[in-house]
Amino acid sequence: NSFVYWIDLGGGQVPLKIGRVRFDGQHAENIITENLLQPNYIVYNLDLHCVFWSDIGIQKVNRVFFLIGRKTFIVLIL
Repeated sequence: NSFVYWIDLGGGQVPLKIGRVRFDGQHAENIITENLLQPNYIVYNLDLHCVFWSDIGIQKVNRVFFLIGRKTFIVLIL
């Protein structure tokens, strides 16, 4: 995987989102823009080709797969 992932906590008119960009700075994109309240951790799993993130505001751990059309799944409800 040649991407850097980040959480943008937004503010003002900027919405919450999780994004990624290639290491060369090209192809920045928002990968998660819905159902976020207070995302606080993000991790990329090289074996599964997916991103996991936790959201303390809704007390869930979620994942999104990139190999099956960016389907988002709830992994754990805290």
